[in-house]
Amino acid sequence: MCGILCNPAGIAHAQEQPSNEEYRVYESALGLLSSSPTADLHVAIYDRTLNGSCEGDGNNPVLAKGCTFFWVKPDTSDDVEQKLRARFHGLERSTWKHFKASNTASITLHDPLSTPWQHRFTGTGTPVDGSKEWNSPDMTVFLSRVGFNSKKTEALVYVLVFSYLDRTATTGDYLRFRAGPDKTWTLAGRVSYLSRDDDAFAELRQGEKNGQKVMKLRPASLRTLTGRK
Repeated sequence: MCGILCNPAGIAHAQEQPSNEEYRVYESALGLLSSSPTADLHVAIYDRTLNGSCEGDGNNPVLAKGCTFFWVKPDTSDDVEQKLRARFHGLERSTWKHFKASNTASITLHDPLSTPWQHRFTGTGTPVDGSKEWNSPDMTVFLSRVGFNSKKTEALVYVLVFSYLDRTATTGDYLRFRAGPDKTWTLAGRVSYLSRDDDAFAELRQGEKNGQKVMKLRPASLRTLTGRK
């Protein structure tokens, strides 16, 4: 799981908030999770976005082999860009450039966010309400910032899903969206970049008053955004 890319502790972006357009892309992406074997799906959404750095470089909430989930070692950002260009024909260079620039630091997410299932934000910035209903969510979702092309007609987002249903696995997908004449964001392709049955490489970082506490994640199972195993 990951850390911050360039900006130490994400200070420069500390007060930045996602745009309304980013939330619209998030809603389109999360809507793809509607296919599930669980009728009453409870999904926890981490309240701080992923970023592209490694441990020690920033405050990335989750780490893969001590670094980002966007390009898991030995992959580099250039390797991932090549993979995406091979699958997302016509992916604009400005989209990938903006994705990388936007994800140098983590920012905070919050409601209102429309989803087809019950959700709540969780993380270091969200108060615990003590509700037993949320003691064991079915999934925990981590989101990247959204990268847009210069005309904001194309969008790219990374969605990391830990699912506590059935088999053990972790999945990370790059999702490409395009905006139609009605300004609705429609899925225009997906690259399932990460799918691991063994999540021993994954660590969740939780803030403490005196620094960062690193915790091992419990086994997670794979449910991709379309519900396939």
